[in-house]
Amino acid sequence: MLREWGRMLRDIYVRRDTKIFQNVQQFSDIISEQIGIRASLICGKLPQEEVRDLRSKLTKKMDYLNHHLQLDLVVRDKEANILDPEKTSAVTLYREHKLSSDNRSRHPVTSSSNRSNSYMLLLSVKNFTWKRSEDMELFISVYTTGGSTQEQRAPRPLCENYVIKWTRQGMARDLDQLNNFKEFVGVELKDSKVVFTDLSREDVNGSEGRVWLVCNVIGDGNYQALASDFQINKSFSRSDITVKSGLSFRKPLGVATTEVTDYFNQTNKNIDGGDKEFMIPFLPSGSDAETLESTFRKLTSEKREREVARTGPGLWVSLKVLQGDLTSMQEGSKSHLVVGRPTIARKIGFPELILPNDVRNDLYVNIYSAELSRLNKTADRNVEVVVEAVDESGAVLSDAVSAGASAELGREFSTVVYYHEGKPRWNEVLRVLVPVELYQQVHLRFTFKHRSRNEAKEKLGPAPWALAYLKLVNESNGTTVKDGYHDLLVYKIEKKFDLSNPTYLDLPSLKTNQAGHHKHKLLQYNNSLSLITKDVLCVHTTLCSTKLTQNLGLLSLLKWRSEPANLKHNLSVFAREVKAAEVVKFLPDVLDALFSILMENSDSELYDNLVFEALVAVIEMVTEDKFRQFVPVLEVYINENYSATLAYNKLLVVFKDYVEAATGHRDSVPLSSVEQRRKSEKLGQAMNSLQFLFKFVVKSRLLFSNLNGGKGAEPFEAMLREVLLALVKLMFASQQELLGVQASCLKHLVLAVPDLVSVFPRRQLAEILMKMITSLPMGQLTEIKLSTLQAVVKCELFQHPDCRQVILPVLSTRIDGVLSRPGAILATAATTALGDCLDCLFNKEVFNTTGEDVSTLVMVLLRTVIQGVANRDKNDRNAPAVVTNMVSLFRLMSPQHFGQYIQHFRPEEEAGRQNLLDFVMEVLLMFKDLIQHSLYPSDWAEMTMLVNSVILTALRHLSHTIRDYFSVNFEHDAWNNFFSCSISFLTQPSLQLETFSQMKRAKVLARYGDMRKQMGLEIKAMWFNLGQHKIKFIPGMVGNFLEMTLIPDIDLRNATIPIFFDMMQCE
Repeated sequence: MLREWGRMLRDIYVRRDTKIFQNVQQFSDIISEQIGIRASLICGKLPQEEVRDLRSKLTKKMDYLNHHLQLDLVVRDKEANILDPEKTSAVTLYREHKLSSDNRSRHPVTSSSNRSNSYMLLLSVKNFTWKRSEDMELFISVYTTGGSTQEQRAPRPLCENYVIKWTRQGMARDLDQLNNFKEFVGVELKDSKVVFTDLSREDVNGSEGRVWLVCNVIGDGNYQALASDFQINKSFSRSDITVKSGLSFRKPLGVATTEVTDYFNQTNKNIDGGDKEFMIPFLPSGSDAETLESTFRKLTSEKREREVARTGPGLWVSLKVLQGDLTSMQEGSKSHLVVGRPTIARKIGFPELILPNDVRNDLYVNIYSAELSRLNKTADRNVEVVVEAVDESGAVLSDAVSAGASAELGREFSTVVYYHEGKPRWNEVLRVLVPVELYQQVHLRFTFKHRSRNEAKEKLGPAPWALAYLKLVNESNGTTVKDGYHDLLVYKIEKKFDLSNPTYLDLPSLKTNQAGHHKHKLLQYNNSLSLITKDVLCVHTTLCSTKLTQNLGLLSLLKWRSEPANLKHNLSVFAREVKAAEVVKFLPDVLDALFSILMENSDSELYDNLVFEALVAVIEMVTEDKFRQFVPVLEVYINENYSATLAYNKLLVVFKDYVEAATGHRDSVPLSSVEQRRKSEKLGQAMNSLQFLFKFVVKSRLLFSNLNGGKGAEPFEAMLREVLLALVKLMFASQQELLGVQASCLKHLVLAVPDLVSVFPRRQLAEILMKMITSLPMGQLTEIKLSTLQAVVKCELFQHPDCRQVILPVLSTRIDGVLSRPGAILATAATTALGDCLDCLFNKEVFNTTGEDVSTLVMVLLRTVIQGVANRDKNDRNAPAVVTNMVSLFRLMSPQHFGQYIQHFRPEEEAGRQNLLDFVMEVLLMFKDLIQHSLYPSDWAEMTMLVNSVILTALRHLSHTIRDYFSVNFEHDAWNNFFSCSISFLTQPSLQLETFSQMKRAKVLARYGDMRKQMGLEIKAMWFNLGQHKIKFIPGMVGNFLEMTLIPDIDLRNATIPIFFDMMQCE
């Protein structure tokens, strides 16, 4: 192609064709890029997925350039390989032409939008250039800003923190974390890498706010050290302080941040861009009282950010945005990007897809803000909040609290201390990890300490002056603490109060629990605690657990064994009230509970229907558009975790009961109209879940069969047949309220075919499906019938000849019923369905196509399709697809099929011969019109040549028909139209090889030969078969034959000149 382009561009330049050549720079850029991509592919060192992406990019740009150079369109498969027309059906070739034509007119700058909705941010920290003679900690995370409320406008963390301990020497304390100063340490070190995972499109699309990469820099503070005469005006690290380690506290030093919204949205930066290092600007805190949030707001003002970025210190990093989850990335083509076991910083919340093996039990607590009274102090306190996980006996859990992904689990977490701030806003996140079995007994305790210069006098460090607490489980109903903001009551602690004896648990913890308003600042309690009535601590919690639920209805179901008396009520509540967003997180546990109830309760009349309704509700939740990403989780559960071996019998019995109740085919006592309406509604829901209901049934049956050596096959098959026949009876119903149920049944039953064929005879299944379609009243759900037949063509049944014997007669009859009516609304759907069928039958190796298959279609549809092409509207967008179907039909027909089709007219009878004459005339006139007015664009060369080869074959068969049946009983119009059509075929521009480039001419000759010569020989043979009737075509055909001989091909002239000599002899 590069040589071809080079020759063409040179010719265009010589001709000074400015219309095309004004884009020469653009062409030059594309060609240079093509050469670079080609070199990358030739090297053979790229992962397979990246090779596929590069080939796709290469071919799209080739098509774009070919289009502007007015070259022929080249069609390729999904692997970017050029399609071979001899091995490709006409339908596939047409559809790929159409797809390529639609795509190539757009400049292929951006890649396909068919990407994952999950993002990861891979960050490598290189250096931090702010010099300070004390140790620091870098807390790095992804934040978002935007919203109407004050909480929404504040920077909100999306992921847990990545913590780097930065030494005063200017490097990470853990040498394995950073590749910073190799000359200084004398060894080869690794970069500090972290992957912020599970970010969704909604998190980062920028529609509701901006996305930031934020680094909060925290230092060590100690007021006693600052008061020392020796240490005055100096900075310190913990190792320099000889007093108790408890005297150190966390001090805000500043913020480094940059916006990364564009990295995710690909507007200004390539989402797969390189690892170029850049600096994130850093702004030191203005004072010890300035919050990190205030520093962030200062830095993110445009003027300040530009100023700091130009002159100030910063955090040097490289980052890359990747799409997909961590598992797919580690196993896919981009695994080289996440080597070296980078730290994984999980999202504060669930990812879009929760896999069964993704077991989490994390509680994220954001210590957001507080409002604290001075009480007996003359100024606001220097407040530090210490968070601990404490059990009901007062013991502090040793490894339950962590500051971030790379931080170790410990006993406590301490907030930053702001100088004399009565309304501190921390916005700091910690992760709480408590075993599931201890959640009921554990609470979070928040103790408030005042950090001052006098604290060195305390033997045990600064004593807490107040506390608040939050229970992890709601005692009233057993659910885990709700996500969201919690306003906690603050209690003043007397000096004699013992924290190890948690008597405060008897007191209210939430502000909403406090009744009324109090006039006094302090409300005294007997246990040495006083409620500070105006004070409040605001925290935000987010639970990410696949084992703990915040929903009462869901909890009641999961713990059904503890409340067997309330089981009926709990099942009803679950099916009616539990939301999908909660169910999908606990999908395997919910399904385990439902099938346990189904199998362990003997009272089938009471519980089977309730469990069935709950199961249908769960399937509906998972298959909603919003939660369809959880369908793989459901499939994994069925294939790997499902174990109810006898569930199939109960599920089939209940489902059959629902179907019969809705259709009135029950032998039991008739239901009331209200009950029957309710059953119909439930049946509609069950139909939407039919695919997965049958998956459960089939898997259950296979498990039972494997355990019991195949026993019970006949009773199961009989029961399944009864259910399927009940669905057939459902199709006879004509009530308006059942139309939706019937449509849903047809749609979802076909989806269940791959499972059903493993336990039910496929031929019988095909017969039942066709019976369902034919049982629907005429004119009812016609579109659904067509879409169902189209789905059947694509399913496993259609691959077997014995099933096609049942399917094809119904399919061809239904399509004929639509296409035979001019202007039918469903003509496009019928054309597509026929195209899918022809496409499958062309693939003889996979489908074992038989002559009977082709005969069935040809006998019913050939003339209908031909008439559709002949009577097509010029503005009908469906016309090219109809022509393609006709070409496919002709291409499938063997000489035997042509002969069989001709014989079905009964040409030996007068009426049959006249009918055959009409057919021949229709075809010849249609072919001539199609040759002269092609429906395909001029650059669809492959499609045009394929159509011509099919027309050539058809004209050969028609020539035999004309000679056999219209020579004795001579029909002048048939012969005349054949000559006229054949000469139009021979002289059409798309067959004039002399006008083609050398490369194109060689390719056409190798694949099809010179079709003009083949047609010329057929015309010559037909002329000499006219016998005594030749004179009837003189002089009328002289001009046409002369036009044929003027084609500049010696062999063709040698073949046709004898016709002129014969004409002269006849005269």
